[in-house]
Amino acid sequence: MCNCLELSSPTRRVVQITQGTLKMAKIEMGRKYRSVAGKNFKILTVDRPNMLPVVGMDDDGNIYCFTDTGHSFASDDLNLVEVSPYEDFKVDDVVMCRLDDACDWHVRHFACVREGVPYAWSNGKTSNGEACNWKECRKPTQEELTNLRTTF
Repeated sequence: MCNCLELSSPTRRVVQITQGTLKMAKIEMGRKYRSVAGKNFKILTVDRPNMLPVVGMDDDGNIYCFTDTGHSFASDDLNLVEVSPYEDFKVDDVVMCRLDDACDWHVRHFACVREGVPYAWSNGKTSNGEACNWKECRKPTQEELTNLRTTF
């Protein structure tokens, strides 16, 4: 059985500890973020030319500016935290996995996340057997799902 981390807890990546002070990771495009108050944010840009280079939009369409580490001067409730890209994956969900950019995608069933690394059940099995780690893991596209249904 997989000893998994809690997927729903938002975390921030700590990149450095200097003289007892935590330095938070910079906000990046393509990652998932949520405010500490629980609002989901889509990052629109991270290179706006001023002291608030990050621009994000919440689910209601409101636009906010942040420091490069996700701090909001408008309200501490708006400070951004990174969310696991696998937070909405459930055990045994069909996923596409690969070891690196040069490899083909493989159809597997999601197992868990350990220390930020996705695991899927070996040989396409579900919750029964060994889980192995993958560099990349994502949900299949609608087209891939359709093709999977016609091959099984």
